[in-house]
Amino acid sequence: MSLNRKRTTRDQRARRIQRLIAEGRVSRQRGVGALVSGGSRRSAALARAMAARIGAVLSRLTGRGPDRDRAAAAAWQRGYARFQRESRARRRPDCAFCARGRAWLAASLAALRALPRGLAGAAAGLVRWVLAARLRPSAPLDALRALRRAWTAGLARWREGGGAGAPSGSPLRRDGERLFLARSYHGSRNRSYMLRLPQGHSDGEPRPLVVVLHGCRQDNRDIRQISGFDALADRHRFILLYPFVTSYAGLRHRNCWGWWFEREIHAGAGEVEDLWQLVREVKAEHAVDRHRIHVAGLSSGAGMAVALMVARARKIASGAAVAGVPYAETARAVAGGRAAHARYRPVADIAAAMQAEMGARKRLVPLFIGHSRNDPLVNIQAARNLRDSWAQCFQIDTRKRVASERGTTRGVYWEHTRYRDLDRRSLIETLFLDGPGHGWYGGLPGRFSYPEAPDVARWIWRFFHEHPMERKVAETGMFEPGPGSPVTEALRAGGG
Repeated sequence: MSLNRKRTTRDQRARRIQRLIAEGRVSRQRGVGALVSGGSRRSAALARAMAARIGAVLSRLTGRGPDRDRAAAAAWQRGYARFQRESRARRRPDCAFCARGRAWLAASLAALRALPRGLAGAAAGLVRWVLAARLRPSAPLDALRALRRAWTAGLARWREGGGAGAPSGSPLRRDGERLFLARSYHGSRNRSYMLRLPQGHSDGEPRPLVVVLHGCRQDNRDIRQISGFDALADRHRFILLYPFVTSYAGLRHRNCWGWWFEREIHAGAGEVEDLWQLVREVKAEHAVDRHRIHVAGLSSGAGMAVALMVARARKIASGAAVAGVPYAETARAVAGGRAAHARYRPVADIAAAMQAEMGARKRLVPLFIGHSRNDPLVNIQAARNLRDSWAQCFQIDTRKRVASERGTTRGVYWEHTRYRDLDRRSLIETLFLDGPGHGWYGGLPGRFSYPEAPDVARWIWRFFHEHPMERKVAETGMFEPGPGSPVTEALRAGGG
C-alpha cells in the first residue's frame, strides 16, 4: 500500500500512517521513515536507517535475538549507504542536515550503547512517542530537529535525576576521552573530556575535584601535559577533570573558550553551563567532596574559569586564572599585549556585570591570579582589572596589601600578594612574574609552557587546599560570614 499519496495533506497523511502502524498493516520502520521524511525518498532512507539502527541497539540491550539484531544492522547499512549515494549525486538543498544528522546519530548511538536494560525500555518508549504519536513535520529537517531535541532532553533529564540503572561512565571512551552529551538548553554541545583519578583511588572517600581548562590553540591533552597537575593529584589525592571545548560557534581562534560571548558566560546556557553539568556528571559517577570543587584555567580557559566562578558562585569553592581576563570582558582586551592597543571595560562595569549575574546567589569565590608582566598577548593590565573588579564587587580594599613576599625561582623574579577581608581571610591572591611570555608557568615542556619559572600549579593547589567551600554554603546554599565583614554588606547589597 502506497504511503505517498499526493492528494492528502501532511496532517492527514501523518494520522493515516499512524493508523496503519497501529493496525499492523505497515511495519513500524517503514511508517516511521515515511512520517519523518514527509515523502522524500532520500530522507525516508535516512529515517528508516536511523529507526533500524536505534531498534537494533535497543534490541541488543533488552536481550532480543541476535538474528534480528544482525538483520536490523544490515538494513541500517543499506539504507544509509543509499542515502549517501543519492545525496552526493543530487546535491539537493534539503540535505543540509546531513553533517549534523551524522554527528547527532553517532552521539545517540554511543548513548544508547551505554544505557542499561532498565533505561532501554524508557528510551524505546520515548523514541516511539516522538516518532509515531506527536511528530507533525513541516519538513524533514524540522522533523529531525524535533527528534534530536526530544531524545537529548529525555536523556539529560534522566541523567540529572540520577535515575535507576545510571551508566557507570560516559557514553563514549576513546583513547582515554569521554563524551559529554549536549543538553536541551540553548548553546549546549557535545564535548569530550578526560577524567583522571588519583592512583589507588576508591569511591568510598569523597575527594576534591579540580577542573582544568585549556587555552586557545590547545586541547585538554596539552594542558594536562604542561600543567603538572597529575603528579600533584596523586600526591594530594584529588580528582582532575580536563574538558575540551570540542566545538563552538562564532569567530574565534582555534579551540578558544568563548569568554567574550554573552551567550557563553551566563548560568543556564552555553559553555559555562556545560562545564557545570559536566561537573555534576562526574559527581554522579564518583565520590566528590562538594565542599572542594575548584576550577583553574589558562588564557581563554582562565576567562571561562572566571565565568564559571561567577555563574556558579555557590558551587565552586575557589578558582584560579593564569594569563586570563576579567568576567564579561570584551575581545578588545586582547590586542597583542600592547596596552596602547588594548581596550578594557571599566572595572566598575565589570563589577556590575558580576553583581547582575550572581544576584541572590552572590558569594565571594576566593580567587588566585597568575600573570607575567611580560605577557605579549594578554597585557598585565587584564590581571590587574580582574583583581580590582573582584575586590570592588566584594568590597575588598586592594590598596592595603595584607601580606606580600618576593623571590627569584629559576632566574625568574616573582611577587606574591594576599588581600584579605576584615576577618583576616585571604580572598584574593596574585602571583606576578617578570620574564615569561603567554602560557603556563613552571610546568612541563609543551605548547605555551615556560618550565623555567615558579611552579604555578603548586601555588594554585596550595590556594585551593586553603579555600574549601564554607559548609554553610555547601549544605544550605547560604553563607553567613562573621559580623562586621565587608562580605556581609556585599551579600546584603546583592540580595543574597
